[in-house]
Formats: sequence, C-alpha cells, structure tokens
Amino acid sequence: MKDQIKWVLNTMPKSDDRQLPIMSLSNVAKARFFHSTFPQYSVTPLDRLDGMAQYLGLAGLCVKNESFRFGLNAFKVLGGSFAMAKYIAKEMGRDVSEMTYDYLTSEAFRKEFGQATFFTATDGNHGRGVAWAANKLGQKAVVHMPKGSSKPRYDNIAKEGAAVTIEGIKILLKLLFKGTSTAFVGDFANFFVGCCFVLPATVWYHTHKSKNGAILGLTIGTLVMTVIGTAFNAVYLLPKFAQLYGIPMEVLIGMGTAVHSGVTGVFSFVALCVAPLNLVKGAVVSLLTMLLYKRVAGPLFRIHE
Repeated sequence: MKDQIKWVLNTMPKSDDRQLPIMSLSNVAKARFFHSTFPQYSVTPLDRLDGMAQYLGLAGLCVKNESFRFGLNAFKVLGGSFAMAKYIAKEMGRDVSEMTYDYLTSEAFRKEFGQATFFTATDGNHGRGVAWAANKLGQKAVVHMPKGSSKPRYDNIAKEGAAVTIEGIKILLKLLFKGTSTAFVGDFANFFVGCCFVLPATVWYHTHKSKNGAILGLTIGTLVMTVIGTAFNAVYLLPKFAQLYGIPMEVLIGMGTAVHSGVTGVFSFVALCVAPLNLVKGAVVSLLTMLLYKRVAGPLFRIHE
C-alpha cells in the first residue's frame, strides 16, 4: 500500500434536524419497497474497481452503477419519486408504504385523489426524474430551468408531456387575446384535434430521431388527426354547434351538400368536407415544421432573453 488512508473521527454534536428521520432504516426500507413496485425497476449492478482496490491495498472495491436506474442514467429519480409518494400519502392520511405503483396508477386512486402538480427548479437529472415520475404516475410536473440551459437538457425534461403543454399554451393565448365565440366548444375541439396531431408525431420522433423519423412522425400525426378529428366532428362538434346556435342538423347537412353533392348525412359530411381539410391542415403544418423547426428550436429552447 503506497499511502495510508487518512481519516478523522466526526466529533460534531448530534443535530436536532427534524428531517434526519427520513434516513432511518424504516424509511429506507419503505423507499426501497416503493421503487421496487415500478415495472421499470431492476437491481443496478456493482462494478468492481480492481485496479483502484489494488492501489489502495484493499481486498475489493465496488461502485454502485446507477446509470441503469429506470433508463435515466442517474439515481436522482429515486428521491423525487419517493418525495411525491410521501406527499400524496400525507395528503390522503395514509402511510407511504401503501403507495405502490399499481395503486398510484389505478382508477380507484384517480377518483380518490385526482392529480397534483409538482414543482422543482433545476436543469439536471433531478428535474428529469421528477418529470419522468410524474408522467409514469399520472401526475403533473413543472420544472423551472435557468436561463442558458442547453437544448439537450431541455429535451430530456420537456419530452415528458411538453407537446400537450405547447398545444395548451396556443389555445390559452387565443382565449386571452381574442376570447371565445363558441362558448369554448370550438376551443376545446381545437385543443383536442391539435393534440391528436402533436402527440403521435412527438412520440414517434423522440424514438426515431432522424429526418426520416420526423417525416414519418408528422405523417402519422396527420393521419391520426384526420381519422380521430373526423370522427370527433361527427359525434361531438357538429351536434354541439347545432345545439349552441339552434341550427337544425338538416340545415348543416344542406350546407355540406352545396359543397359536395355526395353529402347526404352526418358521416358523409365529415368524410367529404372535414377529412380533406384535416389532411390539408396536417400537410401544411408538417411542411412548416420541416422548414422551420431546426431554425427556431435552438434559440427557443436555449432560453436566452
């Protein structure tokens, strides 16, 4: 052994910090049990550092490799997710040992507790872990990032539900500056149909990050928006507008017949009048996205003034 390991005895007086019990063995056991209920859970490996052990004169030296933790490349998701479980348990007057993954994602829990929004301020792995845990548990998360945060860090955090947030902001701005002229019926439809485009496109692109992946994702988003949006018009939007404005459905169908002679009912109306418009809308948005995304993504996501 080349050098003796130097150490000193900790002589500091015991603290009366009320947060210290969180590190008790009973709480550690509850935390470990909570994390083990996640379907993504697995035991992370111990990596041997034989060269360092030999250098220090030790029989063996191992390091816990937390880069495998939940596929997030960091251990910090453990603290954030357990803090969520403890908060929920406290609000419900229950013990955290009852907060298993299956229970927190169940319909019974949703009806009893609903949703909470968890806030944190970071651009690192803690924020990513909070966003991931909230997404998996059906909760909400808001992560405040400092000015100058890099785009990769933003992407790691924002991919957990960011698409819906952006679509929601668009509708919110419209309501703020223009108000609603449809008693929120059209605004809700706009949000719903927009999400039908954004979500499939975003999910596909985040798992196939290439130019071809982006094109295919936008194509999938356009088709999903067209199919679901068309059906949504037939079963909700047209009947709701007819009720809102006191217009008989026959009159609305007649308007469609004036545009296309094949329109004879609600379903032919949406198939011949609404579906083509959704296809055109999806194509235009896809084209603009391909032309502008790379140019605006850097300045927008870098969060400079």
